[in-house]
Amino acid sequence: MMRRLIVVFTYFLIALCFSGNMAKAQELAAIPDKIQGNWALPDCGIYDEALLFTRHFYLKSSGGGLSLEPAGLARESEDYLILSLGSTVAPVQVENDGIMTLGLLEKPPAKRTRNWPRLWEKLPHDQSVEYTSCTEAPTVVPKNMARLMRFVDRLREACAVTDSKDCARVAFKLADSDNNKRLGKDEILAATESLMLFAEMGAKPQLSAEEIKAVKTRAAEEGHAIATDLLARYDADKSGNLDYNEIVENFTAPALPVIREMAEKASSLLPSLKLAGAALPYTESTPDHTPEKKQTYKRKDY
Repeated sequence: MMRRLIVVFTYFLIALCFSGNMAKAQELAAIPDKIQGNWALPDCGIYDEALLFTRHFYLKSSGGGLSLEPAGLARESEDYLILSLGSTVAPVQVENDGIMTLGLLEKPPAKRTRNWPRLWEKLPHDQSVEYTSCTEAPTVVPKNMARLMRFVDRLREACAVTDSKDCARVAFKLADSDNNKRLGKDEILAATESLMLFAEMGAKPQLSAEEIKAVKTRAAEEGHAIATDLLARYDADKSGNLDYNEIVENFTAPALPVIREMAEKASSLLPSLKLAGAALPYTESTPDHTPEKKQTYKRKDY
């Protein structure tokens, strides 16, 4: 009973912390629909830089590395938009032919965006870059990151407080790349890599190609420990896969140091993860121990 009260109190603190962060975030509107999606910088037909926008995030990918930051609409002017991209603001103009022009300003024209010029042509442009709209994520974007960006807004919402059947459901769907409602070890490893990259970009928004390679190498090692833990605890029918209904109802994250570390790093992007990581047990899980479970599950909507 005491343990349950501690868990409930922890969730309350998480909710309180997250609501404070959300109050700040609500100062910015979501990225408009016409900007959400995939944009690329073409060079002789080869995409060498891409931007992916969701409602609340912005990913930049190039041969030199990756960066991921929170994003939002700071203000809508007469013929352009002012976007908040992490710690910077940038003017953007979108044309009907699928061209987005991103203005690069050495110095903002005014401290407050509401005092910026009403018209695009009045902005003190130092440089501007044109991006082309793409129906699919350009090949310069790693596939696992393109998939993560499809789910990142849902993770932001579902994982606001870790009661968190909803959080587990979204995380499961992110990992279930073949959509068969089962997770194999390879899918768990791929999801671990995606989430570790996400976490690292929470701690350091810009990752170089060398740093990405190092994260992937570590993810392959840590992913095996995570997969072993999850399969030992939740693979009730011993199929070698995690069924959707085996895991989402009573999911708790593995009590592994890497999980706590990931939660801490990613908390700058998903604030609720800071206390969620702190709430994890300090003792490592024991893969040879499987908690008592029922062997049959009522099928639930996916």
